[in-house]
Amino acid sequence: MAASKLGINRDTLKYIRPKQAMAVQLRREGLASPPFGNVLVS
Repeated sequence: MAASKLGINRDTLKYIRPKQAMAVQLRREGLASPPFGNVLVS
């Protein structure tokens, strides 16, 4: 599945909509796998 390949959970994926909402992962040094967050696109 795409969710397991991306390392994103299915709850986050269900809110993604083309040209409306996207999932963003902010990678910082020292964090192995930061969580994805949803962002509204305007």
